[in-house]
Amino acid sequence: GLDSYLTWTIVRTVASELDKKFVDEAFALQRELTGVTAQPPRSRRCIERVDEDLGELLGQSYVKARFAGDSKARAVELTKAVFAAMKVTIDALPWMDDATRAPAKAKLDKMAYLIGYPDTWRTYTFDIARDDYFANVRAAARFELARQYAKIGKPVNRFDWQMTPPTVNAYFDSTLNEIALPAGQLQPPFFGATFHPAVNFGSTGGGTIGHEITHGFDDEGSQFDGDGNLRDWWSKATKEKFTAATRCVVDQYAGYEAVPKVKLDGKLTAGENIADIGGVKLGYQAYQLWKASQQQPVQSTIEDYTDDQLYFLGYGQSWCMKVTKEKAETNAHSDPHSPPRWRVNGVIVNQPSFGTAFKCAAGTPMNPGKQCSVW
Repeated sequence: GLDSYLTWTIVRTVASELDKKFVDEAFALQRELTGVTAQPPRSRRCIERVDEDLGELLGQSYVKARFAGDSKARAVELTKAVFAAMKVTIDALPWMDDATRAPAKAKLDKMAYLIGYPDTWRTYTFDIARDDYFANVRAAARFELARQYAKIGKPVNRFDWQMTPPTVNAYFDSTLNEIALPAGQLQPPFFGATFHPAVNFGSTGGGTIGHEITHGFDDEGSQFDGDGNLRDWWSKATKEKFTAATRCVVDQYAGYEAVPKVKLDGKLTAGENIADIGGVKLGYQAYQLWKASQQQPVQSTIEDYTDDQLYFLGYGQSWCMKVTKEKAETNAHSDPHSPPRWRVNGVIVNQPSFGTAFKCAAGTPMNPGKQCSVW
């Protein structure tokens, strides 16, 4: 009955916080869905729980160890360069009319960016004990729920991070019109103080910053204005041209396979694919504009690779990962992101600058001639 269902739901939700037999049973389902044969070490799971429940406390030590010195200043400089490239792109878009272009530029001007870690660290005012893991997790959950409830009726705080500093990820929030790049994302192989600038621009400028900015103007982000309000601010003519350009991306990715005989869902992945393609274009343009503004010439070759080639190599290498067949098949039906292979090859075939950089003749696999272009 209903009692049994609710009991099962609660137990399933907290299984990872209970003893070993519950943890093992929960993992058995994940093994079937993902093909992973072993759980992460207990120490790793504990660190992840600390990051989830005490993230900005752990983050202070992480930042001191991994994101000190001028790391934040370098990341901010890179971010500003990509924003400047987006402004140029909006001005030049052939499918956007002036009635839509003006609010698009206003939205970009209002878009905030959070880089590395918060300016003010969150404090945690609940007790924890060494001998009661479940109680600790529940105390953290109650604290976070109360913290969220306390926001009701107060001005929106755009600087309240939704990810912890060690997180290897980034996000765009449509309702806040802001992007966030935690310090964990701003690490090798994505970003490094000693990397050639082209690598940083490719992996982080295009693959992350440009990607997240483009989310503000993709099939979902375009429904929110510069103040984060759900509002239709596109003209009918611009919307029709945008839809047509998006259809090209949908059709392209629908032809790819996640695993043999399992195609991608072009509609499900459209927003992320648009952001991938547009982000890499933005990052490349940002690198060219940044390079032209430097007083000292940027090194043009490294070990027989040009800096333009390094840009695309940096982006491609940022998506090196191992995925099981089971996980890839599950994601094909549920994940709005394309598999890593297509987040590289599906993007590169739509980059005019790639063929030039690597001297790919027209009509070759990586320079097929017909390209999808939204941003």
